[in-house]
Amino acid sequence: MKAITALCLALTLCLTGCADSHHSEPEQTDVTVSIITGSETAEQAETTAETTENAEPEITLPKMNAPLEPLAGISLEGTVSAAVCRGTTAAVQCVSGKENRYYIVNFKDSRLISSGTFRTADERLVGLSPSGEAVSFGLKYNDYDGSLNYYGTSETPRTAKGHWLARAVYDPRSDRVIGYDYEKNAVMQMNGSGEEQVFIQLSPSMFYLGCCTDRRVLMLTEQSDNPALPRNAAAYSLDSGIRLGRITYIDNTEYAFSGGMMLREYLDYDPDTDASSYEVRTSRFMDETLSSGYQLEDKASDHQFDYVTNMASPYALSTEGGGDSIRGLIFADFKAGTRAVQPFADNQQAAAVQFCFSQETGRWLTAASFMENGKTVTRLMMTEPRLAEQTETFLPVTSLSQIPEQKQCALYLEGARGLADKIAEKYGIRILIGDEVLNIQDSGSSWTSVEALSSEMKEDEIAAETVLFLKQLEARLAVYPKGFFSKFRDEYGEGGLLILLTDQPYTDTIGPAGGVQFLAGKWYSIALERNGYNHIHHELWHAVEARISAEDPKAFLDENNTPWLSLQPKGFSFTQYAESYDSMPRDYFLSETDHPQDAYFARRYSAADSREDRATLIEWLFYGNSFYENLGEENKQNWELLPLLPHIKAKLDYMAERTKKVFGSVYWEEIMQNGYDYDAILNMTFTPYP
Repeated sequence: MKAITALCLALTLCLTGCADSHHSEPEQTDVTVSIITGSETAEQAETTAETTENAEPEITLPKMNAPLEPLAGISLEGTVSAAVCRGTTAAVQCVSGKENRYYIVNFKDSRLISSGTFRTADERLVGLSPSGEAVSFGLKYNDYDGSLNYYGTSETPRTAKGHWLARAVYDPRSDRVIGYDYEKNAVMQMNGSGEEQVFIQLSPSMFYLGCCTDRRVLMLTEQSDNPALPRNAAAYSLDSGIRLGRITYIDNTEYAFSGGMMLREYLDYDPDTDASSYEVRTSRFMDETLSSGYQLEDKASDHQFDYVTNMASPYALSTEGGGDSIRGLIFADFKAGTRAVQPFADNQQAAAVQFCFSQETGRWLTAASFMENGKTVTRLMMTEPRLAEQTETFLPVTSLSQIPEQKQCALYLEGARGLADKIAEKYGIRILIGDEVLNIQDSGSSWTSVEALSSEMKEDEIAAETVLFLKQLEARLAVYPKGFFSKFRDEYGEGGLLILLTDQPYTDTIGPAGGVQFLAGKWYSIALERNGYNHIHHELWHAVEARISAEDPKAFLDENNTPWLSLQPKGFSFTQYAESYDSMPRDYFLSETDHPQDAYFARRYSAADSREDRATLIEWLFYGNSFYENLGEENKQNWELLPLLPHIKAKLDYMAERTKKVFGSVYWEEIMQNGYDYDAILNMTFTPYP
């Protein structure tokens, strides 16, 4: 039989973006996160977390000379059904007749450490504990209850009971089990002592999809309060419960992680011919931009991803042949689009194969069962895919859902592209110009490229305008504190801030907009109109708020929930309808009032919803001295007058407290205290050349 992906996502995910009156942001759903630990605390796990796909092996093993090298002297009785690795130790489960056995092996020394028999025939091996015990789940067929069992030197295993283990995985790093409890609608966790706790309490609009321990993520659906919008699928940190990002829904899709990439396997069905085809596409983790796509071989009607993967290895492993006639192994490199078929020695055929990967050694281990002298025995083989000759190339996708061609900016924008690269590198962000912006999509908004202006402008005029925009943009980015933009990356150092220089953004709700903020995979993204560099501070706050809400979905809550509503005028509620806030008193708005100490909002648009309320306050801070002559303070900057504006100051204090928790400081206070001069930036002149 074929080995299936272990401890990775094999799920159909439903997700999309959502829009408000000015921009599109991820819907945030209230979750309660709590963590219990085993041998390692969650804080320690998060502190020591690193980008596993780039990590060097902690343990060095002898160099291999062939793709498969059997472990000498190791022969296990029975047919292999599971294998797990940790450090230089492997645990292997084999079934022989009515016996359900486990073996613990040191594969560095080719030494059998211990073996034993699981208490029941239904137990399945799921991991190795930090102390080297074989860990199993005991589940009766279609039974929701189960047990977590630790088999070590003692004849009697340690056992903990769980009501939700049917949909659970074992996390060896924290020695705990994570799974889903239907009755509580919660992601549960339990340690080896049987201490059970809710890890994430889901709301009625959320649902558990699955867990991948090597990538340290949970996947959850998130349904918007608006039933007309499709669901999102979001990744949450397995260590902290922090929301990491989301990706766009495609039906009939399964997910796995390999060597820094997300693999998405698609099932395409043609009702006219009643034919199905399979393809796999690659991208960075939680990134909307797909980089390549390949056709897979024909498969049976049951939909499963047949490759075993690990985030720390660039290879995906599977088997050649099926049933009890497995002729060899497949080593796929989906990044390169190639695969090698490695036959077993002496043209042997295996009855079963299982794989496991040791992140500490960077080495794969294969457990294969063969018929020898009338008995089934399982052999262990050190496995090094990079030594196999890649003899085949995957065919590119040809289905209707094939990857769209990635657009490049025109040659006449080459100089502007070079300048954009320098700015992006300086600040640790991404910048897209020209037709490159068309490669990014959002469900609640759209935009056009400046290259579309070629019918009314000369190419050199478009190029000069793009360069001027980039220089104006950099002048505004330069005032932000050092390290500010890096805070948009996740705990793996992935994603960040993405800026699109467009001709014109549009939203589904209000049409043309000066700027639009949205989430594209793991990128907090901002689309700006071609003369809209002054919108950057407003849109950056939207991105900051989205980043804060990713860690704390309750930080700002929805429009008409407290505590933000408690900072508004008595009896006020937010509305997106202009006729509602157009009738509000002038004294509510800093842009209109003669009594700024009584104001609650920067301008009328602020009353559209709570997100615009906050973004326009940041915008106001950056736009200099506007309307204080009647206070005798006309020579002061806006931020210096906050003590005179109690309602405005209360809102900014609320925002500052939450900003500091995620960004480490209150960035606008740093900028203003460092002598920010709006007029100086506004009056800058630039040459239209890079």
